[in-house]
Amino acid sequence: GKTNLMLGKKAKAICVAFPDMEKFFDEKKLVMSGNPIRKDFINLKMKDEKAYEFFGIEDKSKLVILIVGGSQGAMSINKAIAAEIQRLVETQAHIIWQVGKNYINEAKALVSSLNLEDKVWVSDFIYRMDYAYSVADLVITRAGAIAASEICAVGLPAIFVPLPTAAENHQMKNALSIAENNAALIVEDKDLKEKLYDTICECLNNSVLRMSLSKNIKTLSITNAVDRIVDVVDKQYIRIMSEEN
Repeated sequence: GKTNLMLGKKAKAICVAFPDMEKFFDEKKLVMSGNPIRKDFINLKMKDEKAYEFFGIEDKSKLVILIVGGSQGAMSINKAIAAEIQRLVETQAHIIWQVGKNYINEAKALVSSLNLEDKVWVSDFIYRMDYAYSVADLVITRAGAIAASEICAVGLPAIFVPLPTAAENHQMKNALSIAENNAALIVEDKDLKEKLYDTICECLNNSVLRMSLSKNIKTLSITNAVDRIVDVVDKQYIRIMSEEN
């Protein structure tokens, strides 16, 4: 964003979470610190029995698709999923669908009308994201910095749908920095109707692809971001104090 670009010119150090930031900032100032994320997501217990119980998933042999749109939901993603919900269920996958408050009534009505309550868990908000990540085999999500960092930490195959109205298109830049490392797939918001279902199926039907994406995205994870940022602050403070004295 423009604010970061302006501040970056005067900053002594710039902590970043994604590679290739020298395109925007002075390379000498950059510190690859990562984003601070919740401890729940570091060394997460995958395929946790309690997580399956939380989402009412009885058949653990099924692949699980996790669809999240941020705390408020993502209307374009919701509508694309709603249009394909029947076909997605026919892939034999179980679906965890977080839709936000503005779409929850419509989503629940759709799931109920199609008698999919045992195959689609739908809610306005997920209070146990650690459980959601634990059971997920594929994540469809926006590409905000924290969400992207969380997915790197848990090492899940992901399809990023960057928010097109994000300042300076920063979500696309986040997603590209991961995808360019063969660590995620991208479907642009404008292409959801035509490409999302096929891209999901591509992942579900290709275990080698999922494993490759998972392995590659995990290598981008930085789990000690808080320590790195504090260390940068300490060093800069010491430097400033020594210059003043």
